[in-house]
Parts: sequence; C-alpha cells; structure tokens
Amino acid sequence: ETRMTMRLVFCLTLFTVLIAVNHYVEAKKLYVQLPPDVPGGEPRYVKAPKVMTEYDKCKMECKRQRNASHRKEHITALREQLAILEAEEIAAASDIKESMDRQQESHMSAKETVQDSSGIQKRQPVIAKHGSSS
Repeated sequence: ETRMTMRLVFCLTLFTVLIAVNHYVEAKKLYVQLPPDVPGGEPRYVKAPKVMTEYDKCKMECKRQRNASHRKEHITALREQLAILEAEEIAAASDIKESMDRQQESHMSAKETVQDSSGIQKRQPVIAKHGSSS
C-alpha cells in the first residue's frame, strides 16, 4: 500500500513537472530576443510573429471577403434609408411652406380696406369662423 502511494505521488509529480516544462517551452516560443539598443545594454524580448498556415491565410481571406460583402450590403441599406429620409424631409418642408403660404393668404384676404368718413383708408380685420376648412 505504501508502495502504491509512493508510485502515485511520483506519477503526479512527474506529470506536474512535464506540464510546467511544456508551459515554459510554449511561453519561450512566443518571445524572440533582440540585441540591445546600446552596446553593453540588456537584450530585449518581443513577441514573435505568428507563422500563418495555409488554413489561417484562407480563413483570414474568407473573413475579409465576407466582411466586404456585408459592408457593401450595409452601405446600400444606409443609402436607401438616407434617400427615404431626405424625401420625407423635403416633403415635410414643402408641406410647411404651403401651409405658411395658405395661412398668409388667408390672413391677407381676411383684412378689408375700409374708408371712414374723412376719406382715410384703414384696414379692419374680418373675423373668420374657426372650424371651417379652406
């Protein structure tokens, strides 16, 4: 039984050491040593560029094409929305202008020129009935 426990502890220790060494080697691969900037200085460690496989290159190209396609569709949809909104804005501005013109015309036609006994012309407003549509 003691032998079994010792074997188990040994296996667990060996397994832990192997994982630690593997992790250290993987971490070491990520960085590349560069020469020092000044003579006698400390060397610098920078991340090594990832080597692209054919699969990675193909995957990146597909993603780029898919994004370009989605971008074109999105731009087209936005242009259509902009055209609709601009048309609505022009129609609303036209309606407001027509409404203001009608209001000004009705305001001008509501005034009558009346002469008083001294011969002086003066404008007198005519009260229009509310609720009547023109």
